[in-house]
Amino acid sequence: MKIIRNFTAYLVLLAAILASGGCDIFKPSNDDLLTDHIWNFDRITTTSTNETVQGIVTFANAMMIGSTLQFHTDGTYTITMGDETDDGTWNLINDDEVLMMDTDEMIVIKLTKDELVLESEEVDNEYGTYTVTMCWEK
Repeated sequence: MKIIRNFTAYLVLLAAILASGGCDIFKPSNDDLLTDHIWNFDRITTTSTNETVQGIVTFANAMMIGSTLQFHTDGTYTITMGDETDDGTWNLINDDEVLMMDTDEMIVIKLTKDELVLESEEVDNEYGTYTVTMCWEK
């Protein structure tokens, strides 16, 4: 009987350790989250109040419907828009806070198993400084 109580006590202790933070062992890395599945385009938004920029964003939203983005474990990506496909390289930098896609830097606003939100700051002499946010979902 003493062996059963000791075994039960060890199981309870192990469960408590895992529940109190040991579960981080099983938390996927940001690389794993990116490469786990194909991302589906959701939307693009902007902070710009300029009508031209807003028009471009509206057009981009319409053109991107049905687009997919796949990050490969070898550091390459494939983006598909309709019948068109483009490939490039990607890398997470600055403690996984910035996603480099080729030479473009985007701040990782949110990265979960179901949602990817990227933001970039645009600086234009004519249209000023504004952000563009791109949302992808599983």
